[in-house]
Amino acid sequence: MALQFILGRSGTGKTSLCIKQITESLLEQNEPRPQGSELNKNESNLVYLVPEQATYQAERAILANGRIKGYSRLHILSFQRLCYTIFGKNLAARPLTSQGRDMIIHRLLCENAGRLSIFSSS
Repeated sequence: MALQFILGRSGTGKTSLCIKQITESLLEQNEPRPQGSELNKNESNLVYLVPEQATYQAERAILANGRIKGYSRLHILSFQRLCYTIFGKNLAARPLTSQGRDMIIHRLLCENAGRLSIFSSS
């Protein structure tokens, strides 16, 4: 299993490089291999991790290549979907809003007002 980080400023070709490497890897899978041969190391699952708003765009970019008709071993995931995939439904909860945080802090302050010296009047 390999992990590759591609870093750089915007406009330097990071996305193009990822799409090119993924396309090449998917095409290598489609090459015929002798019957009974071991699985190629390139036939493992691929994960392309992108921001939430870029998942559809990444799927379209890969399928825009006329040689790729579809794929089954590529997973284009956002960070939230990756969390859901790894940890399951219960741990992939949405983050608290600022109102939710304020409500929790208010409740904690009310419950512990007697033990607080600085915030007791709050």
